[in-house]
Amino acid sequence: CKLMKFEWQDSFSIGVKQIDDQHKSLISLSNKFHNALLNGQGTDVIEDVLKFLSLYVKIHFKTEEIYMAEHNYPLIKDHKAEHLELIKFVDELKKSYVNNTLNHSDALKLNIKLYQWYLKHIAESDKKLGDYLQNKKLKLVEINEKDLRSIGE
Repeated sequence: CKLMKFEWQDSFSIGVKQIDDQHKSLISLSNKFHNALLNGQGTDVIEDVLKFLSLYVKIHFKTEEIYMAEHNYPLIKDHKAEHLELIKFVDELKKSYVNNTLNHSDALKLNIKLYQWYLKHIAESDKKLGDYLQNKKLKLVEINEKDLRSIGE
């Protein structure tokens, strides 16, 4: 199983600074995780990765979902479904971690899942969202606790 490393490229920018900055932080974390896997420490750092991802997906997905709702994005339903799929994947890994059944293979699956996420979701779905939001008046999205409880609704 080949480890996947991902670098931020300007071509991944969707043109919404708040979302691009969030994507950059995810890529940064993914690369740290990738390096840990290469050094045989994937299972050592996966707890930190899962903690970051749990919070990150909530904040990031809610940010995108608020932009989509405010601007009547026509593909909102499909986009939210993709978000829910990643949330479920992270939740399953968290369960394995809590039950102490997480192994190196799970760490590799997470690495591959994140890589696929960039290629499919960020480079395609988020790009479409960015194109849709161009020339719209966007205000910075503020996320609060209540928002975080209503992800994917």
